[in-house]
Amino acid sequence: MRAGPERIHSTQRPCQNFSWQEEWKKRYYDLYRNILYTYEEAKSEPTQLAEVISPAAAQAGVFGKK
Repeated sequence: MRAGPERIHSTQRPCQNFSWQEEWKKRYYDLYRNILYTYEEAKSEPTQLAEVISPAAAQAGVFGKK
């Protein structure tokens, strides 16, 4: 028995007051806050961050070709 659109109950529609715009705003705000926090934390311990980032960044070619 296939579960086509005709079998979906009328109450199973997406929530009317759900906004993708709001959802993305929340997600990007959280992401931005995490990046900012990491950056602020990294400024106090720059060498530690460089150790973490450098190998990956070098591999990705972030700092340009040697």
